[in-house]
Amino acid sequence: MHKTIAHARGPRKARSGRPAGRRRALGQHFLAPGTIPDRLVRDLAPRPGEAILEVGPGRGALTRGLLAAGARVLAVEVDERLAAALSPLFEPVAGARLVRADLLRIDLPALLRETFGAGPARCLSSLPYSTGTAILERLCDAMPPLTEIIVLLQKEVVDRAVAAPGTAAYGYLSVALRSRCAVRAGLRVRPGAFDPPPLAHPPVPPAQRASFLSLVGRLFVHRRKTLLNNLRAAGMGEAALAAAAAFGGPLRRPGEWSIEELAALHARLSAAGALC
Repeated sequence: MHKTIAHARGPRKARSGRPAGRRRALGQHFLAPGTIPDRLVRDLAPRPGEAILEVGPGRGALTRGLLAAGARVLAVEVDERLAAALSPLFEPVAGARLVRADLLRIDLPALLRETFGAGPARCLSSLPYSTGTAILERLCDAMPPLTEIIVLLQKEVVDRAVAAPGTAAYGYLSVALRSRCAVRAGLRVRPGAFDPPPLAHPPVPPAQRASFLSLVGRLFVHRRKTLLNNLRAAGMGEAALAAAAAFGGPLRRPGEWSIEELAALHARLSAAGALC
């Protein structure tokens, strides 16, 4: 039976770091070289010449171990700057391929056949926060030719993936994944293994971040307008205006709202069904 192993990232407080090459919108927390990537490569145990897919290689912490093991690596990276920085790793290695593409917008089985032929392949990846769940589903859709998937994901996603029926976390993702493969949780990875490390308690859950940033973008189009006027200018309906007014402070300008207040406003509008 095909299998998926999901390793969890643990949360912690943010620290100052070097954000070079990171795009906040992509939810990038780069796996740093060291014990964790070495262990993940050992767990996968790639054989020389084996076909291995890596999604979002980032700065190459896993990639280097896979190439050193002699695997034929297909790396798919959406960020053109990261792809350019990784190119020197791939150029001298026969059978290794780096593709600059969005995995959610390509025909993955076709790319695997084009790169590796008709044989099986396995996957080892540290997935981004913003699209990790969608990428995991797309990877499972490619089983076969993928026969094993080992990924790093945020803990709440792993909990949903392995949840048992009757528990609060059990839902669509639990069923969607296990309808295709066997799933189990792996090791808990400390946030210090990432650069930058994830927040301990982010004001907006990762699954809601896209909706939150969409709202913030609309609120900051006219910085001198009040919150209510920005909502009206964005074409939001009476339910949104009523929810915002009930929340308090609707006559303040968006630049006066803290991140926590904006997150609370988003939660209020979402609960009222006022977000589109």
